[in-house]
Amino acid sequence: MALALVVLATGGPTTADARSKAAKPKAAKPALLFHIETRKRAKHKPTSWFQYGASASVKAVWDNNLRRDDGLRDYKRDLGGHIETWARTQITPSVVAFGHIQYGARWIETHSSSYPTRSDFRVKEALVSVATGPQTQLTIGRMRFSDPAKWIADGAVDGLHFAKLGGMSSWEVAAFRGTDDSRPTFAMAHKTWKTDTGRRSILGMAETDAEDRRFYLFGHLTHRPSDHHRFELNSAVVLGDAANQKSSGLGVDLRGIRTLKGARNPQVTYGFAVGTAGFRQTGLQTNKTYDGGQKQFNRYGYAYRPELSNLAVATLALGLRPSRKFSIDAGLHAYAQLRPSTTAPSARINGQTTGRSRFVGTEISLVGAWRPSKKTKLQFGVGLFKPGSAYVDRSTYSHVYTQLSIYF
Repeated sequence: MALALVVLATGGPTTADARSKAAKPKAAKPALLFHIETRKRAKHKPTSWFQYGASASVKAVWDNNLRRDDGLRDYKRDLGGHIETWARTQITPSVVAFGHIQYGARWIETHSSSYPTRSDFRVKEALVSVATGPQTQLTIGRMRFSDPAKWIADGAVDGLHFAKLGGMSSWEVAAFRGTDDSRPTFAMAHKTWKTDTGRRSILGMAETDAEDRRFYLFGHLTHRPSDHHRFELNSAVVLGDAANQKSSGLGVDLRGIRTLKGARNPQVTYGFAVGTAGFRQTGLQTNKTYDGGQKQFNRYGYAYRPELSNLAVATLALGLRPSRKFSIDAGLHAYAQLRPSTTAPSARINGQTTGRSRFVGTEISLVGAWRPSKKTKLQFGVGLFKPGSAYVDRSTYSHVYTQLSIYF
């Protein structure tokens, strides 16, 4: 199995509130994949029944040596920007309409080509939600499904959703389709409970994707034994047309976060995740996490970003939270296949594996964000992946990212 090494990070701005203690965490609330009250908050409220918000972002991405086995030091430069707006209308006391649209443009250059600027328009959400009772809500349209760990879903779907939100427990059912090219169909039932120290949930999901049929059973547990320590466990079984021509698969992800004493509010994150050869996630997930900071990043590696199939991932990271406006996280990931294979893990890079070694490689990363005001946010990240003895081509891959966002 992969071993993790200690990664140290220092630095970050020092402010008056940087030396203050972090706010005492509250007990977790029941978390549904969708509820109308969790949608993006609008900053502008010209009337009692209408509110809206908008933002604009520009980003730059640099990838070096994405492809293996070709003897080239290939690169990719990706520059882009987008504007988006969202609005919420209270049609009647029990009926809400919500919409979220985005227009973007990208320019891409590689070591061999330069591509014309491409633009696209995207409807991210367009829905109507009806309160059918004091605690029940029926929603139809395009909506964003997202579980707290982003391990099941984190993206737009088209369909029908019904939820009941209670004080200590909540549940939801839904029938929907994905919005990617294959447009798979899903049926889902989810129950979640709030506890004094966290939450737990169970979710069943059936998927039909062309001729493939599969069923997922997910379990989630968040436990906070103290104000300074919390654990998160995600587990899943997939049955039917699983990955790699298997009929079943199992995946487990255990993660812990320990807050330490210090003026910069340091914290240590450690985790271990494993998926058998037949395990696959839904395809709706992003595996992103904040870990209490300002910047989202992939929990299995900022640069490598593998799928958890025939793979074990060990993680160790140090995060600093010197203020509510700034955060930085330095992390190390180590990867190993459960069984050596000539099929490389599905990840951000391409490459051939030898089938003689389990050791896939290691990644170090540094990600952070600075939010000087409520209207601006600067995000940055860099990741270096060093292939291990499982790869034929062991040259280093690097990924650099920066984005500036303005909120109106």
